[in-house]
Amino acid sequence: MTNRCHEAYADTSNIFLRDAGFRDPRSLADVHEIALPRASVRHRLTAPTMAPFTVMEDDRLKVTATLVPHGPVFPSFAFRFVTDHGSVTFSGDTRHSDNLITLARSSDVLVHEALRIPPD
Repeated sequence: MTNRCHEAYADTSNIFLRDAGFRDPRSLADVHEIALPRASVRHRLTAPTMAPFTVMEDDRLKVTATLVPHGPVFPSFAFRFVTDHGSVTFSGDTRHSDNLITLARSSDVLVHEALRIPPD
């Protein structure tokens, strides 16, 4: 997906690269696909109950994730970042999610958009 985005915006990137001397944006990130854990994902159940899983970890940072419901979008993740300075969790959606509650438990900060649209 990342490569396709670079292809889609290649014309604009080329103009900026040559006109302003910007670095090639493909050299700014080392993209890795997130391996999905085994879960009972079905058509309308895109975020089955699951334990958080490690996305990456080094000596300064640990990133864990879980699936969260986001309409028909799959996969949709919530992420938790933990350092020696604290932890922050990003919800990935506005809905209630038991997976998110498990992931965010004991986080120092939860970033969660809240939205209520009346049924009418």
